[in-house]
Amino acid sequence: MESPRFSIVLVALLSGALGLAVSSNTAIGYPAGAAVSLGSNPVRSGAGEIYIPYDISTGTIVSSSADQALVLTDLMIGFFQKQNHCRGAGIARIKGSDGVTYASIPVSSTTLSNASTQPTQISAQSGFHVPAGVDLHLEWGWGWRECSDTYYTLTYNLSGYLAAP
Repeated sequence: MESPRFSIVLVALLSGALGLAVSSNTAIGYPAGAAVSLGSNPVRSGAGEIYIPYDISTGTIVSSSADQALVLTDLMIGFFQKQNHCRGAGIARIKGSDGVTYASIPVSSTTLSNASTQPTQISAQSGFHVPAGVDLHLEWGWGWRECSDTYYTLTYNLSGYLAAP
């Protein structure tokens, strides 16, 4: 029969070994949000509005740098009609200078008396990866519209951060 003293010593030794095994590694923490590769805050963003009487393309809105990729995390595209009963719909495309379409977003409106128009908004945890050296612009293509070309405006806001390629 084992003595109570032996059991206590054995439990103490096992507890100590377990504590040493668990606490011997250095703790490493990672941020819950977007991790960036610079000590500064390399956020990139661009916003504006375009009158959309016909299919159109903007100039550069936001760019990656020559040596760092861009992770585009937030897009907001809003369709504004200046007259009730001037419904319309189309596609807003975020395109790169490399010819790649990074996002294709349908945008439409109803009559103002039936519903409030809400912007199309995308907030991504991982984002859209844009390689280093690429400029982004927005292209608009009409699907259909009910009124003349002076009644519509498209607003946009793009943001993200630079990261190591």
